[in-house]
Parts: sequence; structure tokens; C-alpha cells
Amino acid sequence: MPKWVSLVGKKNCPRIGVNFSVNQILDEKHRQNVQYILKSARVPIRLLELEVTESVIMADPDRIINKFKEFKDMGIGLSIDDFGTGYSSLSYLHNLPFDTLKIDQSFVSRIGIDKKAERLISTIIGLAEDMDLKTVAEGVETLQQFGILRDMNCDYAQGFYFGSPMPADEATNVLINHNTIDLESHFNEFKRGPKYNHYSISS
Repeated sequence: MPKWVSLVGKKNCPRIGVNFSVNQILDEKHRQNVQYILKSARVPIRLLELEVTESVIMADPDRIINKFKEFKDMGIGLSIDDFGTGYSSLSYLHNLPFDTLKIDQSFVSRIGIDKKAERLISTIIGLAEDMDLKTVAEGVETLQQFGILRDMNCDYAQGFYFGSPMPADEATNVLINHNTIDLESHFNEFKRGPKYNHYSISS
């Protein structure tokens, strides 16, 4: 489950990210199972985000786009995972009912040491803004990465800088209590000088 943290404001945006395969997307019974599980678990639909890679989309674009629209009509969020690492057609990307582009950690890890990677990230963020999509930077591990992404107007980030993977009961507690961290104080610390501590989210 990714812990998404806003780089624009102070408020966290906890969501449950679920990776979907081609078969799961095209299976009508699977869509019905998602509806049943959400209803049984009493999980608000707005907290669920289905994540798919570019390769999944291109496997059968026309059929998959129609299925995405069905999930979208249910109120479920849609995200392109690991954006920039696979092959995709911009014509299809334009027509997809997605909410979010997730910038792959292979680019994020180069922040501060590779200007070309930083320019590529900035280009992806600009593309997303033009398409009215939010951006999520994956694999944020340092305060320096956090600060540069914020300057680029990246909307959200996830990674060990904000918290490590956690057991199901702890993740549930985070969602229930909407635990927060003071992002502004972290950013002010970044402006005073580089410091590479990792800050965990605590109850």
C-alpha cells in the first residue's frame, strides 16, 4: 500500500494502490469481486487506486480502455504505474481515463546526480499537467529528492523517506487515523541545507 504524501500542501492523501494485470482488467467477474470486497470491507471507493503499467495498456488498448471506463464510473481511481519505463502511444494516453501518472523510481533515484533525469521528470510533470493528471514520484528516499520534486511542482510522492512497508494492521491504522507529518518543516529544513535523514510516519 503506498503512502502518498502531498508535495504541494501539508495534508497526506492515504490511498490503497492495487496492481492489476491484463487478465484481471478484462475479467468481468473480477470487477464484480472488487465491488463486493469494497462493500464488505466498508472501504470508501475513493481510497482505491488501480495501478497498471504501460505494457498492460498496450496489450489490448481498445478493450482495456473500455474496461478502465467501467472502473472509473464506479468511482475508482486509475493510475499508470512506472511511467516512462515502457512503450506507450501518446494517442492512447490522451484517451485513457486516468487520474495519475506515477514517475518510476529509476528516474527519481537520479535526482541530484543526473540533470538529464531531472529534465525528463520535469517533462513528465509538464505533460501530466497539460492532461489534467496528478503526478506521483516513486522511490523518494532523501530530503534532497523531496525538495527538488516540490520545486518541479510534483503533486505527490511515495517512498522510504516518508515510511517503510508495514504490516496490514499498521497500514489499516494509518488509514483510519490519517496520520500526518509536517511536510513544511521538512522542506524548511531542506532550504537551510542538505540533510539526508529518513523520516518515518509514526502513530
